[in-house]
Amino acid sequence: MSIEAIAWDDDPTEDWHGFAACNGEEVIFDAAINNISVEQVVRAAKRICARCDVKLDCLNDALDTDDRFGIRAGLTPKERGKIADQRSRQRLRS
Repeated sequence: MSIEAIAWDDDPTEDWHGFAACNGEEVIFDAAINNISVEQVVRAAKRICARCDVKLDCLNDALDTDDRFGIRAGLTPKERGKIADQRSRQRLRS
């Protein structure tokens, strides 16, 4: 099983991607290639996200596009799914 962190290489004047901590980094976490556990891969990706200034933008993009892969905004797909479910319930109540 592999977990990927998207490496953005965008113009920072265009949108939030250019300000992401992973911007310009060639970041592909593959437990099998690196001979490490998936948990170690997730922790490594989350460390990059921890220093990111645009986590909220990244999270909103991941939720808006229903991204079900990789670590986005420091969250796994399962963690993002919980947030998406909460958003859905809030919209239904509104």
